[in-house]
Amino acid sequence: MIEQLINNYVLNLLLNKKRFKIYILLSIDLIILPLSVLIAFWTRIGELFWVPDQEFLFLFTFVYFSPIIIFIPFGYLFGLYKVIIRFLDFNFFYLLCKILFFYSAVWSIIIYVFHIPGFPRSLIVLQPLFLFIFILFSRIFIKIVSTRIYNKLNSERNNTNQIAIYGAGKVGRQLLSIFEQSQEYKVSIFVDDNKNKIGRKLSGVSIVSFNDFKKIRLEKSIREVHLALPNINRNDRNNILNKLTKLKVKIKTVPDLFRFVTEKKISSNYFDLSIEDILEKQPVVKDHTIYREFLRKKTILITGAGGSIGSEICREIIKNNPKKIILFDVSEYSIYKIFQELERFKEIQKIDNIEIMGVIGSIQDGNTVDSLVKQSNPDIIYHSAAYKHVPIVEENVVEGLKNNTFGTFNLARASIKYGIKQFVLISTDKAVRPKNIMGYSKRIAEMILQSLTNEKEIVFNNSSDDIIKYSQKTNFTIVRFGNVLESSGSVIPLFKKQISEGGPVTITHPEVSRYFMTTQEAAQLVILAGTQNYGQNPQNVFLLDMGKPISIKLIAERMIEKNGLTIKDEKNPTGDIEIKYIGLRHGEKLSEELIISGKTEKTSLPMIYKCFEPYVPWEKLSLILINLKKIMYENPENIKTYLSEIVK
Repeated sequence: MIEQLINNYVLNLLLNKKRFKIYILLSIDLIILPLSVLIAFWTRIGELFWVPDQEFLFLFTFVYFSPIIIFIPFGYLFGLYKVIIRFLDFNFFYLLCKILFFYSAVWSIIIYVFHIPGFPRSLIVLQPLFLFIFILFSRIFIKIVSTRIYNKLNSERNNTNQIAIYGAGKVGRQLLSIFEQSQEYKVSIFVDDNKNKIGRKLSGVSIVSFNDFKKIRLEKSIREVHLALPNINRNDRNNILNKLTKLKVKIKTVPDLFRFVTEKKISSNYFDLSIEDILEKQPVVKDHTIYREFLRKKTILITGAGGSIGSEICREIIKNNPKKIILFDVSEYSIYKIFQELERFKEIQKIDNIEIMGVIGSIQDGNTVDSLVKQSNPDIIYHSAAYKHVPIVEENVVEGLKNNTFGTFNLARASIKYGIKQFVLISTDKAVRPKNIMGYSKRIAEMILQSLTNEKEIVFNNSSDDIIKYSQKTNFTIVRFGNVLESSGSVIPLFKKQISEGGPVTITHPEVSRYFMTTQEAAQLVILAGTQNYGQNPQNVFLLDMGKPISIKLIAERMIEKNGLTIKDEKNPTGDIEIKYIGLRHGEKLSEELIISGKTEKTSLPMIYKCFEPYVPWEKLSLILINLKKIMYENPENIKTYLSEIVK
């Protein structure tokens, strides 16, 4: 009964019920303040209450209780009683020192003014010192006791998740402090491979070896491990991940720095394993100084700025001091999201000389594109806007071609008309020997830029009878690569959703494979490739080193296992998640290629190659585009045949 009353008493204090908390802290301080005077007297004289003469009894009594009259108002004034006990840190130490400084000054003045005979002057130093110790330790004691009671009661009421943190270093301690504020998680144990740490405690939590953890996790019902190992190398990280995967625990990691500082609250998704962890992919460290000067003080237009690649390009650009970033996208919400993120980054980094502008519009609208390029006059255009989902584009042929092919033409024409210096097209491996509308649309977009590259003067056919020749000064760059991990067109978000829903995870074919690259790597390499100008050779197409193709089945299996789940199949009919094969979709290939001609050359840049692809002169291609637009609307059933003839 008494224990329950104490638990509820401390819990109410911890849960920050303001008035109740203030009453409790005041009650404690009302005891501590005169007690500190008694202890100071006892330390100095050897007696708790000493009066040299009865005629000074009133003055001595006043001195004993004067700290209450002085300290409490200063405590209110400086916010001592507004501090949330559970979140005590060094700031509280500083606050208490500040209050005691003013308190000591006033108390010493009172003692000197009354000039009490026989009063030890050393108490002016001793009493504030004891007061500091008593108040500090009272708050620490309340923090420790209340936090333990809170965690215990919260665990009983809310079924708190028992978790472990792998890594008992600085990041692990910071992660623990985050979870101490959570009602959802309780850190039960630290795991570390450092023998000097094993057997010790970090902030009251035991540190154990991995072998000991294998036994303890069953006793404590730990089903989730959070990695706090930001500086560990990839091989060691992979070894730890593989060990944890065998234990069937869910593995999470610390959040990405850019999103951590630009978001106002932490989503639980931030602690999911990165795709590099799932694929055991070694991140590539690139020298950003190569393109830092290229982007500095430039006005840059990004189409599809709200998409996966477009938004990542924006994040890279803003780090390199551009003059202006123009976000162009058909989706208002997508622009809003990336706009807010970039503005937040500016605020945190205290940047005020970069202008960010959001423009809603479609690259399909030639007039909108023309007006935007004319008015904004960008130095560089990164063209990432495209319809990417193969099955959807396959069913929407006209829209796919209008957007991916003719939208690119609209931008290229405007770039030439207004003398834009640099134009970078983000292409795809599906443009190589295409089998679907999406691939055809992107290959013809490449061909448009190839054909325009070597022309000195260009005539654009339009509805007007006027013939206008434009001087071609734009450096067109085509960058081709495969799938981007966790982009809107990638299987990764789909697999995450299917796993969270309990499965099944759907794969088109057990042998299907794809090239993969992280979004950040792709964005950095696209910017890097855009810095190059190889003599305006129309055959040049830049390729990003994607490594080896990765099995989609392997990705699904690793994602399931590293979520602490098992695969349900014939060998394990009681498993958690089934992998279901649904068959290749129309226009889909088992594997993708990056080059048509088979000829590649290394460039001076890391992870960037160039190949020499066939092209059609603009004079001929311009007529082909006119005919394509006609067939697209009048004879759509034969469109695929005509497209295959064009790309030959």
